[in-house]
Amino acid sequence: MLYFPARAGALLHRDEKTQVQRVLIYCRHTIGIGHLVRSLSIAEELAQRFDVLMALGGERVEGLTLPARIRYFELPAAAGVSERLALGEELGNPLLAAAKMWRPDVILTELYPFGRKSFDAELLPMLRWAKAQPDKPLVASSVRDILVHRANAESFEQRVVGIIGSYFDLVLVHGDERFVPLDLTFSRVRDLACPVRYTGYVTRAKRYKAPSAVEPRIVVSNGGGRCVPGQQLLRASVAAALQYPDRLPYTFEIYTGPLAPDDVYSHLCALTAGAPNIRVARFTPDLGARLRGATLAISMGGYNTVLDLLGAKIPALIYPEYGNGDTEQEVRAERLEKLGAASVLSGEDLQPERLTEAIESVVQRKPAAIEIDLNGARNTKRILEQILAQRKIPAPVATGCPQ
Repeated sequence: MLYFPARAGALLHRDEKTQVQRVLIYCRHTIGIGHLVRSLSIAEELAQRFDVLMALGGERVEGLTLPARIRYFELPAAAGVSERLALGEELGNPLLAAAKMWRPDVILTELYPFGRKSFDAELLPMLRWAKAQPDKPLVASSVRDILVHRANAESFEQRVVGIIGSYFDLVLVHGDERFVPLDLTFSRVRDLACPVRYTGYVTRAKRYKAPSAVEPRIVVSNGGGRCVPGQQLLRASVAAALQYPDRLPYTFEIYTGPLAPDDVYSHLCALTAGAPNIRVARFTPDLGARLRGATLAISMGGYNTVLDLLGAKIPALIYPEYGNGDTEQEVRAERLEKLGAASVLSGEDLQPERLTEAIESVVQRKPAAIEIDLNGARNTKRILEQILAQRKIPAPVATGCPQ
């Protein structure tokens, strides 16, 4: 894992002798790790064709292996970014400095401007610089399928339309329009002054052979681990496993998430000490691998987790209550339930008896197969290759009509 500060400019300077095109990916994760995981999957695929630099911000995730063949640039801590840039520190804007040295052919901004408004002061100078270049880089917004619900939707969408129109050449939606179209949570898609391309879903799962038999195992997870309702889901699963071992003859694998508070992890370890049917761990680098062959999955409804569930093709109980008014997980979970691919839990279902009943009712069901595109990273690379190739083709010369 290589991180280096902005002053390490020699590591970023472009070698004009090489013909390999360069990509700069901007990604800040602030609450969970879903945005980071998706961006890393895209970067790993792009690195097969491009020279990739990732500008990363957020808490480092222990146990998460960063792909090789990629350079990593660590952004300043989120706290006080706008204030520091406004004061004009000696280092100026590290992101802008990195872009000037890296001189990318493509810039991908993860979520922005559909989110990360608090980092305007960090991003807008780079976007203005990119727009002013003679060989302007292709600037694309990399966004998931479902956006956060906002009370000020009208002003939010107007702002996004304006920024996209001023600086962006492309919006890459990492989803499948047949499953969840972007306009479900962003009504002004048609007003975006650039192409909007659906890439399919970006999965982190590798290709595994189908398990020969289903194991008596239930996998319970809480994404990055900070989500309080997700922590409640873990405790409810542990309580059900402890109180009803005869009705639930399974091994429970509990993953708290790498960013779970220490007291949450310690409490679950203390609750399950000596219990032969429960294993508690902070993190698994490949949840999809642990789900394959399991009897059941119990989880939140985040982007990456749901894709792992679909890849595993096992029964699933999803608790989409995120606790901050965000309806993203609820929308995704309800769509899955409607299609027969999962069942949704409510807060009332977190009582041990109710959760046990829910497990018993779905554990033997075979989830419905869903036809959605799961090649998002590969398609992202293909789309960028196509657009860059078209940029190299001279525009036809209009000959006009004889006078």
